[in-house]
Amino acid sequence: MKVLALIDSPTLTTGFARVGQNLFRRWARSGVTVDVWGIGFAGWGYKAIPYVNELYPGGMGGEWPRAERLQMFLARLQTGGYSHVFLVQDTFLLSGAQFPKALQSVCAKAKIRSLLYFPVDAPVEPEWMEIVRAVDVAVAYTDYGRLEAIKGLESLKSKVSGLKS
Repeated sequence: MKVLALIDSPTLTTGFARVGQNLFRRWARSGVTVDVWGIGFAGWGYKAIPYVNELYPGGMGGEWPRAERLQMFLARLQTGGYSHVFLVQDTFLLSGAQFPKALQSVCAKAKIRSLLYFPVDAPVEPEWMEIVRAVDVAVAYTDYGRLEAIKGLESLKSKVSGLKS
């Protein structure tokens, strides 16, 4: 397996980065190759992280989720020979700029499986669920998040079977 992860850079001390650190270390021991599109990583001061094959600068602060950063990520996904894409981010940040449809198209053409691991800690707007509809598997952090996501998806008249928490 070769995975491209879109997540906070594992060089940071954020909750998303910690999720990545824990999973990537485990995956690497299982022989999975993990490349990271690191949000908050701008390329300076990087020290090799033994369980990450490649760490790509995903942009700092206001640079994410600008359309050009999303396009750069999709280009890397399309040309990198990946079997899976792993997204860890707020749904409202990934649901704009036509990203869900573009991601779905790239994954379909390249036969890439997609997984979204997302937090929901407040009521969601239906349009924030576009990314949830676009991936193969969506996993909410909590049961509350799962229920809120289902409400958002139902308001979009979408199938909700398979949403896990």
